[in-house]
Amino acid sequence: MTPPPFDPEIAAHLAAIHAWLPLTITPDMIPAGRQLPSGSPPPPTNEELAGDGRFEVEERAVPGPPGAPDVTVLICRPTGAIEPRPVLYTIHGGGMVTGTHRLGITPDAPGAQKA
Repeated sequence: MTPPPFDPEIAAHLAAIHAWLPLTITPDMIPAGRQLPSGSPPPPTNEELAGDGRFEVEERAVPGPPGAPDVTVLICRPTGAIEPRPVLYTIHGGGMVTGTHRLGITPDAPGAQKA
């Protein structure tokens, strides 16, 4: 099968990603895919996500599918929030195959302080 064409402006970025993570992934490749590429910034710490005290940060384990391990979720809520609040729900696009649940998370997400 021929992959769909991509915007030429992102070709160099895609080549770098494919050097680290091939187009076809097999189960035995997943542990290596969960490691960050050399030179990548580390995932944000709880202190960094707290945004100078603007957010309370918590990790919780929620049940996975039957027979599977629990899934760790990251909860960042405005400090002192006690009433029900709207949420920004983000799923890491790596599909639990690459990266971590903290990859791409920032307390400066649009609307995060208002939620």
